[in-house]
Amino acid sequence: AKRGKDWAMRCIFHEDATASLVVTEAKNLYHCFGCNAAGSVLDWVMKTQGVSLPHAVQILQTGAPLEGERLGVARSQMRHLPPLIAKLEVDEADAQLLLAQVVDSYCTNLKNSPDALGYLQSRGLTHPELVEHFQLGYANKSLAYRLPPGHTQAGRAMRGQLQALGILRDSGHEHLNGCLVVPVVGLADGATPEHAGQVLQLYGRRTVAKNKLLPGQSPHMNLSRPIRGVWNEAALVASKEIILCEALIDAMTFWCAGYRNVTATLGVNNFTQDHWQALKHHGTRRVLIAYDRDDAGNAAADKLTPELLEGGIEVFRVLFPKGMDVNDYARQVTPAAKSLGLLLQQAQWEGKGSRPGVSVIEHAPLAPVAAIAKTAAAKEKRPSTSRPATPPEPTSSLAAIPVSVSVPVSAPQPPSASPAELPAIPGAAHASAVAQPEPESTNSKGELLLTLGDRHWRIRGWQKNLAPEQMRVNAQVRTDATDAADAAYYVDTLDVYSAKQRAAYTKAAATELGVVDDSIKRDIGQILLRLEALQDAAIEAALAPKNPAPVLSEADTQAVLSLLQSPALTRRLVDDMERCGIVGESSNLLAGYLAAVSRKLDAPLAVLIQSSSAAGKKLPDGCGAQPHARRGTRPVQRHDRPEPVLPG
Repeated sequence: AKRGKDWAMRCIFHEDATASLVVTEAKNLYHCFGCNAAGSVLDWVMKTQGVSLPHAVQILQTGAPLEGERLGVARSQMRHLPPLIAKLEVDEADAQLLLAQVVDSYCTNLKNSPDALGYLQSRGLTHPELVEHFQLGYANKSLAYRLPPGHTQAGRAMRGQLQALGILRDSGHEHLNGCLVVPVVGLADGATPEHAGQVLQLYGRRTVAKNKLLPGQSPHMNLSRPIRGVWNEAALVASKEIILCEALIDAMTFWCAGYRNVTATLGVNNFTQDHWQALKHHGTRRVLIAYDRDDAGNAAADKLTPELLEGGIEVFRVLFPKGMDVNDYARQVTPAAKSLGLLLQQAQWEGKGSRPGVSVIEHAPLAPVAAIAKTAAAKEKRPSTSRPATPPEPTSSLAAIPVSVSVPVSAPQPPSASPAELPAIPGAAHASAVAQPEPESTNSKGELLLTLGDRHWRIRGWQKNLAPEQMRVNAQVRTDATDAADAAYYVDTLDVYSAKQRAAYTKAAATELGVVDDSIKRDIGQILLRLEALQDAAIEAALAPKNPAPVLSEADTQAVLSLLQSPALTRRLVDDMERCGIVGESSNLLAGYLAAVSRKLDAPLAVLIQSSSAAGKKLPDGCGAQPHARRGTRPVQRHDRPEPVLPG
């Protein structure tokens, strides 16, 4: 029953004839005045459910239902939390399902763990979509609470399977306990489509400081299984230029700063055959090696560079200050987007001949990574030549450098050819036809869609141009094709008012689409006229008053005039203030009223209340702002001034 702000009930810890146990809801505390049982909500769950403190925390965090009161039970076998999987057979499909459930459980832990979220905050990984996009998780020993009891056949079977997968150690402890967990998931249209949706590896990064690690303990961990897959392989689909980091924390630093064309090797010496296969499969033309600037990072970069060059891939080395990595640099030289962009622009050319020109551009977000498959049997098998249903958007940090269509990825470049002299890359093919937009229309996202001949344009970002001197947009153009493999597209960011940028865009787009320059030039001219019309309308809307003055009805107007013209106006004002609890000194009350209603004048009035301490300056609660006076201060000398006399 309710007792004031608290709740009273019969105590469940002893025979209680009266309601002697009080629960303070505001503080999550309870106390029995009969048997002195007391504690917090955690103590209540531990005592009534027979569970440990970590188990009680997990039950409360997940909102799992309690199984009544189980007093006197030293250790409960109730799990309360949802089980990982109802039935487990020892095969690859169920193993993948079990891994996917583990990833989901770790992701839930991260969202409910202030310590893990604080670690991401301390590393500058604060993008609101980061956790969901990459299914980040946190291992905190709570996995055991979602498993069947260890003495049962199902419990032994599931623990054995988790040990075989590397999730649990032989001792039964979680292998990645205390780690930020990052899954590596196979891409549906990746280099290995047979692994589409599969969890290929789990990377763990201990969240404790390096100086608190045990001797010989590494902050980096992986499952005890071969390093497989390519993290963020979707970036290779969307861009021909890839930033390559040695650690996932560094790669996610680039991602949060807006450079989405990034991947990592899960270790300085872990550039595997899967990475090579993915680069060749997706036609990667440039790699920017962003390894740590230390002995290990330099040695690994020096070893990898000639291998990439021999494979026909251009190589740049991103040079950080000595002893620093991506995350260190981004946190010390802010803002991260600009500081990292400058380093990318100044990356050291590792090939022969003159250094190609580079320029940092804006980045469009990638589509979310493929969701982790809930069952391996349900995933769709796709051929290795398939592509996304819609054309991906390159999000490279550098301007695209053309390469020859006839030269395969694995073929080395001729020594005499400079990368800047080669023709452009054809647009990425897509598997199915894309719906045609209506001419000169806008979709729900505010994107401008135009169809000019057989060229379909999509213009993003025009709403941000609220000044007539600039028209910076993200423009994508694509063509129709009878065969999806022959479709082509081009996308880049440019200021349409800049003749230099228009010329560069026209030349690159015409090369990608295989059309003459004049066609693209005429299209951009029509787009510019359309954008100017939209910009004028947007500027007028922005300058329009946001809160127009309200219009009074006839009845309200007459009531206001009646009040203002009343001979007893001042008396009515004083009476209203007295009803609010302010009494006496009617002249001063009227002066305060005049000051309050003058707030919209060009020169509003002001009132200063000046008197000695305890003279009644404090207004009753709910009667407006308090005067400038504090307790305990030296009394303010009251000036003897005649009270103002107001007319009427």
